[in-house]
Amino acid sequence: MVILKKNPNQIIKAHDTPHALNLFFTAKCNLNCSYCFVNKSGQENVTIDEKLIKKSINRFFKYPGKKKLISFNGGEPLLEWSILKRMHLYASQEARKLGIFLDIVVVSNGTLITQDMIDFFAEYKTILKISIDGNKQTHDKQRPFINKKGGSVFDLLMKKMQQMNWKNLPVAVSMVFTPESVDKLNENIMFLSKQNFSFIEIYPDVHARWKRAEIAKLKTVLKKFEKYYISSFKNNKLNFKNSLLDSIVNDVNLYKTRNCPNIQIDCLGNFYVCDKAMSLSMTNRGKYVVGSAAKGIDDVKRLKILNCLREEIAMSCNLKCENCKYEKYCFCQLGSYIYQKNSASGDAEFWYNFCQVSGLIIGSYLAIAEKLKYNEKFVELYRF
Repeated sequence: MVILKKNPNQIIKAHDTPHALNLFFTAKCNLNCSYCFVNKSGQENVTIDEKLIKKSINRFFKYPGKKKLISFNGGEPLLEWSILKRMHLYASQEARKLGIFLDIVVVSNGTLITQDMIDFFAEYKTILKISIDGNKQTHDKQRPFINKKGGSVFDLLMKKMQQMNWKNLPVAVSMVFTPESVDKLNENIMFLSKQNFSFIEIYPDVHARWKRAEIAKLKTVLKKFEKYYISSFKNNKLNFKNSLLDSIVNDVNLYKTRNCPNIQIDCLGNFYVCDKAMSLSMTNRGKYVVGSAAKGIDDVKRLKILNCLREEIAMSCNLKCENCKYEKYCFCQLGSYIYQKNSASGDAEFWYNFCQVSGLIIGSYLAIAEKLKYNEKFVELYRF
């Protein structure tokens, strides 16, 4: 499937057609996470106008495809709960009118969650993704309150987890590990797995400057993770699901190096070709703007930027992805390229480490999938 646009020589390929809209609709946040890529400078108190949110949703729904996803991001989206709730309902209602199967994700640090919010998310089958990086020591070091006021973020989260009635709401945890916390990776995974979360998404800080010794540590801890995860199925213990592993066993959401199904909008109502454009100052991110909620999306410009980025990566980073056995599952390079290119640190060492870190994680998940492919509990959980 292709969509013809203004210039007959320019087309939008089906795999580059947006079916996920990431709404960075507020820049406000109450935390100061060490690895957060969003540049909020000059926008700390800005939230997008509701009319622009509705327009962005309407424009997104005009793209072909009956299965779509909208993600509410920030900043911290729950700081604007009343707006989020109204826009959630609007998106749901419009999707029903158009016969679109819509998933709505709310990505939150969890510190502001209330019972009313949980009730709403459960009623409207929302995917709630809460950022928890592990135990108290790791989480509070990586994700403190802004200006380090307010006490322990971890203690507040655990209190809410214990006191709230979660009504069988499937809660996903987003866990980030850095070169500094990699040696605690398994300890933190095991801690989170005991909290009975439905999903635990394990993300490396790929933008960090990984050293060879830290990559060696990662290799060691991932071997231990494999044994832990495999044994949990074989011994009928509680299991959590993981989206990257799900994409591997079910052959979905692949070839991120070649495909880009996402469109982003910031708190000022501008559409961007990649979410990592949000890491730049307002001046520098302008080169990645592909439209606005008010005027629409320039699909020709979006395709041109995507193609240029891919060509630049192929020419300047020397990744040789076509020869890599992990290309099918690899992390998105476009965002990392934008981030590193504009920080003047995207050298050969960074890209070597990017490949090493992503390859080790993918290799570990492939090993898990191979060893558990006949395990009934694993097959039931991943439904492949």
